Amino acid sequence: MKWTKPFDEIAMRQNDAAMCVALSQEALMQAYVKGIEYDLDPTTYIAKFFGGVQPSVVEFLNFLTAKGLDAEAIQRVVTERIQMIRPDQIRNQEKAAAFFQLFQSEWCVFKEDVEKYIDENSIYFFLELVVADAASTKARLNAIKMHAAQPKQRDKGIVRECWDAWQKKPSKYSSKAEFAKDMLTKFETLKSYAVIEGWCRTWERET
Repeated sequence: MKWTKPFDEIAMRQNDAAMCVALSQEALMQAYVKGIEYDLDPTTYIAKFFGGVQPSVVEFLNFLTAKGLDAEAIQRVVTERIQMIRPDQIRNQEKAAAFFQLFQSEWCVFKEDVEKYIDENSIYFFLELVVADAASTKARLNAIKMHAAQPKQRDKGIVRECWDAWQKKPSKYSSKAEFAKDMLTKFETLKSYAVIEGWCRTWERET
């Protein structure tokens, strides 16, 4: 998985260079439709038309108007396109927050949880949360390390993975009692049917 910083609408709007390029691309389409000569090159227009100084969005819109283009319509189209991307950003933030809460509250985070909440976009927001709350994150990692060092807790985590697999293939066990009996044969640290069945009921409520 690569770490790619997701689209940020606010940062985009504040970036004159990026906005001017986006406006220029839409202006090119409008110029073609209207039959207006427009040959602005995004790599050279600053030196050619603005004395080597990056124009603001307002300055660039005035420039487009002077070229005979409908700058207001161009800005409207670009703005609409930017706003269309924002819902994805919100979803990525929500996924990252949900995974961060899981990380802070559960002793064991499973592969299914990672696949559900973390991808190349949401991971950026998750890392932002981790860094913003560095002190509690460090304490949590230490607590998880100590918890995992306890054999029974480590085996409980594996039992949870077995339980998750059972939910995907219900025919494997006929009941919680049968599941618990099988787990007792697999892990020497586990001694009680009732405890394992209690874990099952807890996990059942969580799903």
